[in-house]
Amino acid sequence: MRTAVVVASAPWRWRTPFVELVRAAGLVLAADGGANHLARIGVRPDAVVGDLDSLDPAVRLWIGEERVVSRPDQEFSDLHKTLAYAFDEKAVQRVTVLAATGGRLDHGVENLALLVRWASRGDLELRDERHRVVPVLVSAEFASAVGQGVSLLPVGRCERVWTRGLRWELAGEPLDLAGRTSLSNLAAGEDFAVRVEGGALLCSSSSRWRTARLAAVQFKMAGSPRIAQAFYRLYFAFSIPALVWASTWWPLGLMYWMARDLVMLPFNLMRPKYLKAVRGNYARILGLPETDPRVRRCALEMGHQHAYHWIDFFRWSQLPPDLFQRNLECVDGAEHFTAARSSGRGTLLLTAHVGNPEAGAIGLGTHFEPVHVLYWRDRFATAEEFRTRMRLRGNVHGIPVDASPFSVVPALRVLEAGGIVAAHGDRDFNDQGWPIEFFGAVAKFPPGPFLLAARSGALVVPTFFLLTPKRGFRVVYEEPMQVSGNGSVKVRAREAMQRWAAILERCIREVPEQWYCFYPFWGEEPAVAVRAPGWGTDPRREDGTHRVR
Repeated sequence: MRTAVVVASAPWRWRTPFVELVRAAGLVLAADGGANHLARIGVRPDAVVGDLDSLDPAVRLWIGEERVVSRPDQEFSDLHKTLAYAFDEKAVQRVTVLAATGGRLDHGVENLALLVRWASRGDLELRDERHRVVPVLVSAEFASAVGQGVSLLPVGRCERVWTRGLRWELAGEPLDLAGRTSLSNLAAGEDFAVRVEGGALLCSSSSRWRTARLAAVQFKMAGSPRIAQAFYRLYFAFSIPALVWASTWWPLGLMYWMARDLVMLPFNLMRPKYLKAVRGNYARILGLPETDPRVRRCALEMGHQHAYHWIDFFRWSQLPPDLFQRNLECVDGAEHFTAARSSGRGTLLLTAHVGNPEAGAIGLGTHFEPVHVLYWRDRFATAEEFRTRMRLRGNVHGIPVDASPFSVVPALRVLEAGGIVAAHGDRDFNDQGWPIEFFGAVAKFPPGPFLLAARSGALVVPTFFLLTPKRGFRVVYEEPMQVSGNGSVKVRAREAMQRWAAILERCIREVPEQWYCFYPFWGEEPAVAVRAPGWGTDPRREDGTHRVR
């Protein structure tokens, strides 16, 4: 089978697997400015195709005019022209496309649509450092790894879709880009299959090499022997339904004792690395050695608060709303929330794993209007199932997200319609965070909420739902942040992120034991503090390192 690698011109960082892929390819084609990317690794493409407006003159001279294929027609994109050249003039049967996403959104969408447009001519795939996207016209089978992320995105409408080998299967249901899609599913084994009738879709799966290195510190912390994983699944399958039932029937003090001594105590004994990570975090927050008794007390108390968090969530999601209202002791900054909702624009409530944001979302959902929550799926299906069920009781609707940019499309629609979306802004789940100074050292924060607000025109309202000493609730709304506007989106997002980091730091200093983070937040090695305002608009260099001026 004659194969080719096509390199487009979207922003691109060369990783070792892609360098090896290109250098081993029998035919390498560049779509106009894609030749500039190839020049950085010293690979001369067999042909450069397009209108050539993005081709660097020095690169063109290095490649040679005999390899330049001018296609000035403006009716089609450069990638379309390159695929036509590959299939029509080079008779290739399989094409891998690189550097086709990550730049302009309209270009990225067009490049994804090209996969379906050319799928009948041969095998096509689009790859980047996070995803592999393959068009499916009838059926396809894929090799996978357990837990690998899979999303199915219909191009228009698919009348019926079946899957095999996914955690949440489809059995002939319709999918529609303007209606229901299938995002953030998981592979259940070493392969999965998709079948389509009446339409075409794109199957996006996490790159297997990328899956192995995503969020390395968090992944390492989460790793467990298979026996332990099986024990956790059985334990959660029994304990969570029992706690959900008992949370409204048994005395609250008894429930807290059970969560503290029957859940957290065995957890700390079985998984001491988590407690060690928590102590390291509090050592930085409190400015004390890890061995200091105050650090140890704070770390243990955080574990207790986290256990109480789940009891409160299960309890208040099932009790009448008027009882919830009576337990609300105070609301600070209510005028900020009112102003945001009165603006007629979408509201992005930016919170953190502080206090009990789950109970806070339920309070908003039952007393004001529906709340849509962005979340990453829990690795334990039972925990995810019951959390989703409890959220729905409180008029809270989950939007599962992953590393795919398409996973936030439902949230974008909610915000553009003037609705409320809640998101956590303190955990970098996919190792794509931007570095910001936090408690005197550099930590990574997720840019997604800020980019989402910039694209949708929503106001960002930092929000915390804290616990009082009497286990009542205290809501804190900070002044809304405007992220949309003129100029670079990344610059505006970074400025908003820095303001958010300062607000979060202030909140954690006030209630350190209510911030739940069980992995080394600043990494396993001490970080060197730098200041963010002087950074350039691009958070990374082309070689993947961070740029500091």
